[in-house]
Amino acid sequence: MAYSFEELLGGSRLRPIMKSVDLNIQRLSTDGTTYRDGEPDPALYKMLPLTSYLSLEQAFLKFQGDRPMMGSVVALDQEIPQERPRMQLTEENVGNFKIGQSRLFTEKDYQLLYKLRMMQATPGMAAAANELMMAFQAMPVTLSSGVLYKLFYMACRVLCLGQAAYTDPKTNYRVDLSYLDSVPSGHFAAAKTGTGRWSQPSTATGVQDLVDHLTVYYNTLRRYPTIGMNSLTFTQLRNQQATKEMVLRDLGVLSTLDATNQTALSMVAGATPEQIATAIGRRLTMQTGQPGQVSLLITDGVGYERNKDGSVTQFPYIPNDYYFFVNPGIIEQAILPNAANDFAGGMAVTTEILSKDPRRESVTASGVCVPLCFDPRYLGARNVNDTAIAV
Repeated sequence: MAYSFEELLGGSRLRPIMKSVDLNIQRLSTDGTTYRDGEPDPALYKMLPLTSYLSLEQAFLKFQGDRPMMGSVVALDQEIPQERPRMQLTEENVGNFKIGQSRLFTEKDYQLLYKLRMMQATPGMAAAANELMMAFQAMPVTLSSGVLYKLFYMACRVLCLGQAAYTDPKTNYRVDLSYLDSVPSGHFAAAKTGTGRWSQPSTATGVQDLVDHLTVYYNTLRRYPTIGMNSLTFTQLRNQQATKEMVLRDLGVLSTLDATNQTALSMVAGATPEQIATAIGRRLTMQTGQPGQVSLLITDGVGYERNKDGSVTQFPYIPNDYYFFVNPGIIEQAILPNAANDFAGGMAVTTEILSKDPRRESVTASGVCVPLCFDPRYLGARNVNDTAIAV
């Protein structure tokens, strides 16, 4: 009977894990599902599909696509203009996005493993021992999920900032991947300042801010996106007096000729996401002449990160004071070939014997994980309280 974690977990080279996000309990998503604290919100996760590529070239080729372009009129013997992709993805870019997590097993862990093996051989205790043993055997999936959570966090930064600019708190390693050069002007609007900040309920005009921003977006793409934000930002939007007044006028509670009683208005409950989306849509126009159609996605997933000193930092995947534009598939959470699993697809999970006396082994999950945005024209966001994240 073996008492090695390497043997327990399946050897020094485990099968690559393609997907391992377990969305189950504790938090309620806006799409009606539930998920565990620390995991991505399923409602937003569906917009950012997880994809495993078997080769770098397969991912690179997707960047060659673009809007269909007309040819150029040229004179006889004139050189024909050369086209080039709007953005270059290189192996250097990809190499900056290796994410990993490792678990060290010490002699204390071996003592517990030994006791569990003894319990498995004891009548009446085998079931309990097997339950505890599963916690060890689930370690590769747990570590792989941690890698995917960081990848999701990077994708969220691209949604809100147009770039994945980030310095890891444990390694101090800096990564940069920017799509801003390919984003049309106005899609990342200037931060709201002064009395226009959404935290100022008596003076902010959040619905009109969104209408103006969406008009710029529509003029570029001839479509309206889903508007995403976390619940703190949404609460500020719904509690603004201008938002309440717009919704009440749309519902007919106030006529367009009624003067607004600000004291009474402050006592009115905030509008629902559906009411606000309707108010925004009524003030937009599609190319058919019909009102625009938009929806709000309120997402509150929270992640946890261990710092160098062992302390734990909690942070929302979508930062406070931001709204962003999103469409299904706007960003791929891409897992690219990794040298640790001989450049196969998926994430590499390996075990290693570090020392026999004292006994120490490790299990590690790693992946070359990149938030790929194949058409950055669809990105757009804004900070609404002049608290933009420093990059």
